Amino acid sequence: MVEVCSGKSCSYMQEPEKSQRLALPQEVMMFEHEVNVKMWKKGRLLQRIKKSCPSSPFCESFTCVVCLERLYNPQCISWVAIFLGIVAIGVTYYLLSILIKLLTISCMCCYFAFRWARGMKNWCCKYCRRDKTETPRGASLLAHFKEEAAAQLQITLDEFSASAMTSNTACEIEVFDFKGCYNCKTGAQMTYRCQSDFATAQADVKCGTNQFLALCTEQGSIGETWLSFGSRLVQETCTVSCPRRQTTFALEGRLNYIADTDASSLTLIDTLDTVRNVNGSIPWDQLFGSLSFLSSFNIFGKLWSSLSNVMNGIVLVVVIWMALYVRTIVTRIRSLYHVVVPKKVL
Repeated sequence: MVEVCSGKSCSYMQEPEKSQRLALPQEVMMFEHEVNVKMWKKGRLLQRIKKSCPSSPFCESFTCVVCLERLYNPQCISWVAIFLGIVAIGVTYYLLSILIKLLTISCMCCYFAFRWARGMKNWCCKYCRRDKTETPRGASLLAHFKEEAAAQLQITLDEFSASAMTSNTACEIEVFDFKGCYNCKTGAQMTYRCQSDFATAQADVKCGTNQFLALCTEQGSIGETWLSFGSRLVQETCTVSCPRRQTTFALEGRLNYIADTDASSLTLIDTLDTVRNVNGSIPWDQLFGSLSFLSSFNIFGKLWSSLSNVMNGIVLVVVIWMALYVRTIVTRIRSLYHVVVPKKVL
């Protein structure tokens, strides 16, 4: 059996082969570390190796050619690849704008190029105006906005006055569930139910240093939000501000503590667990890639990094070529359409 340890991280291999390697987690290899190797046979220690290893370049740890980890780290790809990526984004945007025009519907919802799309135009524009309904009531005009409409409205009237029917709405919040952690990135999750006594209202909720907006309905609207706290025991009196008045509710509970992983190891790459084979042990073929005292393998890592940069550039060039090819096909289709469907002679 072979045992490889660095700090609190250890890897084991019950029946190692000659050409196998062991791997340590990436969060260990990214910094200077000390490796202890022990070789056992029938419960007897045969050999002990202790070695100090420098930090491994994180770019060489990527096994993928085109992946988000490389794109997030410009030092892992060449400037040519970055430039080609920007060009590809511009070409994609141009092709999408042409596609929108060919589909006869623009972002304004009212631009059409083909005659058969007139019926779609009427339906589309009606759909865009469905968030507001107007009902005349004698000398007054009642306008109703759904909850998906804007929270703030600017109304300009000539010789008329505007009043909101929900200005006298009161609301209350009831907490169903409260769980999570304190002094952590995610925070604690609170599930609540907000109920108003008339129509739909928006409540401004403050719980200590946390503040959020809640949608309240007459039937009671269920919502979720994430709050941040600095202590395990939470005893807060939260304030709910509604159009009519302010109400309060008690938020009490106990949160868990979750230790954050070293931020420096998570900024550049994701934390990778120890690679294991089918029987639960560590693949022996990754040992020499993890122990930096076998420096003869460093040249292969550098060659692989250079090959990955070249592959990134090739992939981007292929994407640009395909985009230009699609644009050519679209142009030919448009020209054929004008030939097959000539303009009507008056």
